[in-house]
Amino acid sequence: MPVGGWAFRARILCEVLHMRQHIFILLLLLGTTACSKHEDVPASVFSAENTWILDSMRMYYYWENEIPGTPQSQQDATRFFTGLLSAKDRFSYITDPTNTNVTYSAFAWYGFEYAIIQLNNATTGVVTLVVPGSPAAKKGLQRGQYFTAVNNTVITAQNAAQVKDIFARGGGATLQMAQEQSGTLTNTTTLTVTHSNFNQQPVYAARVYSNGNNKAGYLFYNAFDGQYDKLLTDSIKKLQNAGINSLIIDVRYNPGGDVATAAKLCAMLTNAGKDAPFITYKANKNGGTSTSTVEETIRETSYMPSSFAALSSYHLSLNKIVILTTRNTASAAEALINCLKPYITTIQIGDTTLGKDMGSFAIWDQRTPKTIPYTLYPLIFKLYNAQGKGDYNAGIAPDYYVNEFASFPLLPFGDMNDPALQKALSLTTGLPATALNRMSRTARPAANVLYQSAMSTHSNSAVTSHTHWRKR
Repeated sequence: MPVGGWAFRARILCEVLHMRQHIFILLLLLGTTACSKHEDVPASVFSAENTWILDSMRMYYYWENEIPGTPQSQQDATRFFTGLLSAKDRFSYITDPTNTNVTYSAFAWYGFEYAIIQLNNATTGVVTLVVPGSPAAKKGLQRGQYFTAVNNTVITAQNAAQVKDIFARGGGATLQMAQEQSGTLTNTTTLTVTHSNFNQQPVYAARVYSNGNNKAGYLFYNAFDGQYDKLLTDSIKKLQNAGINSLIIDVRYNPGGDVATAAKLCAMLTNAGKDAPFITYKANKNGGTSTSTVEETIRETSYMPSSFAALSSYHLSLNKIVILTTRNTASAAEALINCLKPYITTIQIGDTTLGKDMGSFAIWDQRTPKTIPYTLYPLIFKLYNAQGKGDYNAGIAPDYYVNEFASFPLLPFGDMNDPALQKALSLTTGLPATALNRMSRTARPAANVLYQSAMSTHSNSAVTSHTHWRKR
């Protein structure tokens, strides 16, 4: 098991490591409370595990009214759970700790993301993100590099799943590296990366770009990970000391995480007061609707700084915030975009986001001794901002569309010649994009993107909410 990389990605995508015992998780265990059960389904029809799953879903699941009145009896808990899900649900899932056939990702094992693209009629892998300090980074892998084979399997337009499976095994990956010259990919050297434990610190870069009196801060932020909130606030302090008047937040590959961290950013970056509404959770008829203020949302976790007052010294005076996004931008990153809009001019550049407009928390058997081994991650809340706006399950569309696969090579995050950042700087510093020192890059139609590993690893992501379950 890839302890370092997987533990981070599991925390952000699965939420389990952020759960605290103050969350009111499960009232109904093993079907003992009749009010949550449909009386037309005798408990004896199902196993104890499946009865527990059914009762839990009928209490918490957002689409509980769509659960079949007489679910098909399945001995396998995973299939039973899946059979309860709404056709609208893309993201709910169940984990089984007894399943030893769990696979991980290139990110979890080695610390990088990639895409498979068709470029000049050739199919190739391209590195889209490398975690600083990860095994991939230590081997010299960089964003924008091409690779045409993995463990002697040549990448084709048809074998993205096979390539994914090779990385998922975690037994080491040898990449056949390539370079582009005059529109042609040519194989060069091989690079072998093996797993070792690592932790991702989510702030990759914090820097300042100036044009006269206009100073734009830039923050590449890759996860709403509460245990690193102090690193985030220290980065904001650095930008504050530089005297920035606008901020560019790069969340192009951010899968989400703690909504409390998003509230901390709102407190630092806008003039919203501690009692200002930050986010509204709309649940099923059992949970009802509740609105959380900025202060209340911050206090949902104990990660420092853990109050609105503690964040006052980090406050920035900004005229606008620009957020860079792709289809890989998900959950809490999307909630940040939506929840900032009532309080500050928020401009989005890049591509439409993934469309996870819902929150979740883990549901598990808290009895002693524990008799049900499964953990459920059903979608529970719809999320709305202070103006009541949400419902972005199709993604949040950008104000300015920029396709990062329209020009190559992909550049390091924070490079002024990166097309998305270039547009952001033109809007924040006033410097026209044409005036930036744009490097010579091959003009071509946008690459056809066949697969992105980051979207695959985001598939089990949802906003982590630590709010108590509220009944009407």
